[in-house]
Amino acid sequence: MRALCAVLLLVLVSAAWPATDGLLPGGASHLVMSVAAASQLQSGAEAGPAAPPASQTQPPQTVPAGALSPFRVFAAIERAWNEGQPDSIVQFLPEDKILLRLEKSAPEKAFYSNKQAAYMLRDGFRFTMTESFEFLEFKYSKGKDEPPSARAEWSFRREPAGKVTVQKVRITLRVEAERWVVSEIKIQD
Repeated sequence: MRALCAVLLLVLVSAAWPATDGLLPGGASHLVMSVAAASQLQSGAEAGPAAPPASQTQPPQTVPAGALSPFRVFAAIERAWNEGQPDSIVQFLPEDKILLRLEKSAPEKAFYSNKQAAYMLRDGFRFTMTESFEFLEFKYSKGKDEPPSARAEWSFRREPAGKVTVQKVRITLRVEAERWVVSEIKIQD
């Protein structure tokens, strides 16, 4: 049923979002999005650049035509998470720093280097068995100061016969070196 909904949304989004917007090379035909994503898509006038607050990183107003769209990045992360392939997620980590919170008990604002975050992701995947990871909601308005983000539901076990734990995960992107990278991965309370 979810696959059918995704295909129907794909057709709607492909028709509603022009392929020449510079963010979706080759059109939107390769996106897989949830119902919540379709309601979040808005086309708006380009806003002038605004200075980001020091506490938050924001993407620049333009992204090169060859860059993957934020939705393609989210789709790649969702696929990698479900397949238990942390290195496929690591490729989207920034060079400088990332806010990473993989446990509710971890500090709320803990920033790590690329290598530290990669190690933590690999270690986290080694000690959990993902049952499912699915993005439920996307937030992205082209031309706005708010960076693209998505909320997912992650179901996993810590032991093969253990209890299934379900957690909400928020992933936020930003632009670095002319491509979308992950700026935050946070388990939400």
